[in-house]
Amino acid sequence: MKKFVVAHPAQQHSYKIAEALIEKEMLFKYITSVYLKKGSILNKLLNIIPGENKLRAKGRHSDKICDEEVLLINEFSGLLLLILQRVKFLKHLYKKYWDFHNKKFNKKLIKYINSNIDEISGVIIFDKVSVVFFNKQINISIIQNMSSHTVD
Repeated sequence: MKKFVVAHPAQQHSYKIAEALIEKEMLFKYITSVYLKKGSILNKLLNIIPGENKLRAKGRHSDKICDEEVLLINEFSGLLLLILQRVKFLKHLYKKYWDFHNKKFNKKLIKYINSNIDEISGVIIFDKVSVVFFNKQINISIIQNMSSHTVD
């Protein structure tokens, strides 16, 4: 049976695709940076995160995805990225740090895929995250998921 990796260094709707693959028994691994699972940094910080941000943190989890099916890459870096995005006086650093985080994420993702290449049929990646990925030499099917922006 074909098995796929779903990978996104943030979250977007990637976990929904992972859930769909689980239903068909086709998920090899869901790979992201920030996810609420046992042993994660986010889980350890959950009790000190206030109000609305705590609700957001709890939203980084799916009851349909077992913790064992989730691989966290660069979790601390991903949390820092979220802070840069949410804190007004730090937002100007977000884009630069996103590029840095994405590059590190992709490097580790490619290493992981290469070490499991015989068990993986393909990888599903997202938006501009995939640009770096497509430039690497990797012998696996790549499915790019592009979210569309609404036009006003």
